Formats: sequence, structure tokens, C-alpha cells
Amino acid sequence: MRIAASIFLAAGLAYLGWGIVLATSNGLRLGIGAMWLVAVALMYQAYTLFLAKPGSRLSGIVASSTLAICFGVIACLLATSAYPRHLLSLPTALWPTLAAVVIVGVAFALAAISLVFSKRAAP
Repeated sequence: MRIAASIFLAAGLAYLGWGIVLATSNGLRLGIGAMWLVAVALMYQAYTLFLAKPGSRLSGIVASSTLAICFGVIACLLATSAYPRHLLSLPTALWPTLAAVVIVGVAFALAAISLVFSKRAAP
């Protein structure tokens, strides 16, 4: 459960940092506040997984599998929506974004797998 908690914590801190950077450059907006709420929710999930609270494993499995699926869909849309011919026609400016989305999706998929096979706490 610590592996999944570390993934949730890293994602929450990165998302919070990104929200702070956006807030300092663009000012406070409703979307940035929503980003902070998502970041806090990710960090709270990490906290419950670190403490192995009852129900944290099941909620972690649901959250990480949902996020992995969502990031997979986003990666597919980025790769195929505007450039259906082949992946090599993507602009070079889009490659880092696509790589980040794929890496985060794989990380959450690994978190879900580690929680499924975790024997520390029952769902």
C-alpha cells in the first residue's frame, strides 16, 4: 500500500505545484481552485493509504483505476484526434504532454495493481 500511497502523494504534490504556478501567473480562478481540491483529495488518499485506514484500499483501487483509465483516454485523444494518419505527425511541442499523460496513466495503473495484490489491509 505504500507504493500506491507514494504515487498518490507525488501526483497530488505535482498537481498542487502546477496549480500554484498557474495561480501566480494567471491569478486565482475557479478552475485553479478545483485543481487544488483534486490535489488535496489525492494527498488525502495517500494519507489514508499510508495509515492503512479501513476502506482505504478499496477507495484507492477505485480511484487509481479510474484515473488510469481517464489518462489512457486522454492519451488516445491527444494521439489520434487531430492527427489520425499516424503518430509521427504529432507536433514536437505535443510530445512532452503526451509522454507525461502516458507516464501518469501507467503510474496509476501500477498503483491499482499494487493495491489489488496488497495483503496488508483488507478492503
